[in-house]
Amino acid sequence: AIVRAATDRRVAISDPLARIIGMARGRKKLGWIFDKKKTYVGSGSFFISAFAISLYFVSPLLAIIGALVATFFEALPEPKYWLNDNFNVPAITGAVLVFLQNVL
Repeated sequence: AIVRAATDRRVAISDPLARIIGMARGRKKLGWIFDKKKTYVGSGSFFISAFAISLYFVSPLLAIIGALVATFFEALPEPKYWLNDNFNVPAITGAVLVFLQNVL
């Protein structure tokens, strides 16, 4: 339940915040395998806000890992066969965090 709350809040806050800040301040777009419409500034703001939100629910180590995983999958382009990233990102991040909680 705690991991779900962390992943839900991350999408509800970090996703729109990244879009707003990325559109306002982001100039340089991501390259390589990532979505070409997303910016470094937007992805950075997603990571920082996701990390800050996660700290309320999980340990600092899991917060960093969760924020990194969420930021990585948020930055990927959405293939046509995937569901919306507002479903995929929390599902993948939550699965990774549940696994790590049981291992650590």
